[in-house]
Order: sequence, then C-alpha cells, then structure tokens
Amino acid sequence: MNIIERIIKIAENKGVSLNQFSKKIGVSNAYFSKQKKNNANVGSHIIEKIVRIYPDINIEWLITGEGDMIKSGESPGGASSADNRHLNMLEKQLQDKELHIKDLQKSIDLLQNQLKDCQKDKEHLYKQIEIILKTAGKEAGGTDV
Repeated sequence: MNIIERIIKIAENKGVSLNQFSKKIGVSNAYFSKQKKNNANVGSHIIEKIVRIYPDINIEWLITGEGDMIKSGESPGGASSADNRHLNMLEKQLQDKELHIKDLQKSIDLLQNQLKDCQKDKEHLYKQIEIILKTAGKEAGGTDV
C-alpha cells in the first residue's frame, strides 16, 4: 500500500469522503485522486497538515506503512470509534453551516449593493423631478416652486 492509499484509508477511517478530507487539509478536491492516478507521492507539507489535523494518526504508518494507523492509546478521553464518527458528523455539520453562512453573507452583500443602487436611483429621480418642477414653474409664470 502506498502513501496515497494510506491517506484514502485515513479518510475512510474518519468517516469522511476524500473530497471532505482534501478540503479539511487545504488541497484541491482532485489532489489525491490525481496523485493516485499518476502513482505520485505527496509533499511533506501535506503529511504535516494531516498529522496536525489528525494528531491520532501514526506518522510512521502514514509514511512507511509500518505499525498501526492510529497511535496506540490515542483515543482522546477514551473516545470510541462511535464517538469519533459522531465527532466527524458534527464537524461536517459545522462545515455545512459555515458554507451556508458564507452563502448568506454573499446574498446580504448583493442585497446591500442593490439597495445602494436603488438609493442612488432615487436621488437621481428626485433631482430630475426638481428640475422638471422648476422648468414647469418658469413656463407657467416665471416663479420657482
């Protein structure tokens, strides 16, 4: 098993898709698939990100395939695999909520820009009305309105 296959195994163990795993460590969705297809390795910065985000992963196993994937005795607070799955599910829900918040913020920004445009249009229309009323007043008797 090469390092890419071990990384895929980590994602499976964590109960996340490869895309979610990629996003979490900050690489493109296709990064690992592309590396696997090209039979390529990953840089040390990727390994560093993985063990920083998943400190329970045995770095020796990740690099060489020797030993166990999970460090022995590394279940924080005695967490079970069910606890880890629940934690992963909560992390995914949090990511989904963060994406939803970003989408809502984009909508708010768009609406604020539209509101500014409407306010500019309103000011422009008031100026046009003022000019029309002044012009009409002059034509009607020479007095300003």
